[in-house]
Amino acid sequence: FFPGETAGDRMVPAQPLALRGILQRGGEEMLLNKRRIEAFVFHALSARDEAKAVGELCSTEYVAAAFAVGGEERLLREYDQAHQLFEGSRFLLGEFKAFVC
Repeated sequence: FFPGETAGDRMVPAQPLALRGILQRGGEEMLLNKRRIEAFVFHALSARDEAKAVGELCSTEYVAAAFAVGGEERLLREYDQAHQLFEGSRFLLGEFKAFVC
């Protein structure tokens, strides 16, 4: 590593959910970042990173993106996994899962 750099400093730019277009505008052509939608929460859950996993699962933009790519079942499994892993966030996760269902 370079001086002052840690293992987490990979200098990777943020990956947006929508690469083109806006999720909240119906009928607009958009290009979604399917890899991020399908993998980010999985990796956050695997790493037991509560802040990232819960932050994403409780994001209306993420929920909209998951539905846009047909990932409803995966999304519900992610809520269940996060609910088991993160005791301190169970209420919030339950509220968002109820919103999704």
